[in-house]
Amino acid sequence: MIFKKTFSLQVNVDTYSQDEVQGVVLEDDKGLAQNDKREPQDECNVEDAERQLSRPEKEPVPCASAPCMNGGTCSNSGTSFSCSCPVGYTGDACETQVPCASAPCMNGGTCSNNGTSFSCSCPVGYTGDRCETQVPCASAPCMNGGTCSNNGTSFSCSCPVGYTGQRCD
Repeated sequence: MIFKKTFSLQVNVDTYSQDEVQGVVLEDDKGLAQNDKREPQDECNVEDAERQLSRPEKEPVPCASAPCMNGGTCSNSGTSFSCSCPVGYTGDACETQVPCASAPCMNGGTCSNNGTSFSCSCPVGYTGDRCETQVPCASAPCMNGGTCSNNGTSFSCSCPVGYTGQRCD
């Protein structure tokens, strides 16, 4: 008495190349060997099938999916990856922009990172979110005890008795 075994095979196409998939041949329940396209092929036996199925799977290549963003460089580390981020980016996949990397503070202001935003500490004589506005009275332009008043981007001096002129000179 002859017994035939019926086989089914599921192949992960991410693991094997197309050539390897076509090389896996099993006998169906009608005695015909089949490849992945279901065309009749040469017959095979259980030993052939076991030999094909016992091949070790290829290790996944984590960097193959290009997980690093914003120009980051991927390095495989076993079954995981690590990203080396370009200047101005951080995070596991270089997904977060470092706010101060673009030097947003003007006129010598000092930038401080606050998570996903920034703040500027302005030098004397400047104000604004980015230290973009000059404070006219900061340089003490009024002379001889005159009192300076800021008027937007300009100033005016209130002069003490005995002094006149734009700067009380």
